[in-house]
Amino acid sequence: MKLIKYIFLFLIVALLASCNSTYYFKKADKQFNLERYGKAIPFYEKGLSKERNIDALQNLAECHVANNRKDEAIPLLEEALTLGEVNPRTFFILGQSYLSEGKYEKSIDFLSKYLERMPNDVVAQMLLASAYSIEDRFRDTTLYTLNSIDISEFETVPRVECSDCYDCSEETHQENRRTEFKVKKK
Repeated sequence: MKLIKYIFLFLIVALLASCNSTYYFKKADKQFNLERYGKAIPFYEKGLSKERNIDALQNLAECHVANNRKDEAIPLLEEALTLGEVNPRTFFILGQSYLSEGKYEKSIDFLSKYLERMPNDVVAQMLLASAYSIEDRFRDTTLYTLNSIDISEFETVPRVECSDCYDCSEETHQENRRTEFKVKKK
């Protein structure tokens, strides 16, 4: 009999905890739908502290994007991907966020996944083209710079490895230098 009471009490507590997170999610969704993203953030965070929810994670991430904090949106969307099936918009927001963070390969990956699901989205097509273009230019510029100053591949590896960054001697750093200057007397 006592066991049944404890199980019943546990179920009531679990139900109340679930209702509590639902309350916060409803309040957050109301603010989100009114485009009051700053006001929705604390409600989503309180609800997510009680229960992890894919839709809430996605909406919280969109709130951060709307407030120009894409760096905070990325981990939320990455977590949403691990929890299950996500809205295709998640891939779009991740691609857009990675593009603004300068991570072009990841941006291309997520924008491509979005376009597999939503092939007619012109904005996503333009963002994907931009990501490809920027990545190509960046790669070409880096190669051009390295080639123009005659740095070969082996010169990017230190000659002498430092044991750690703090205890390196000046002598070790001198050995790692690639250019040598000789002063001639007239």
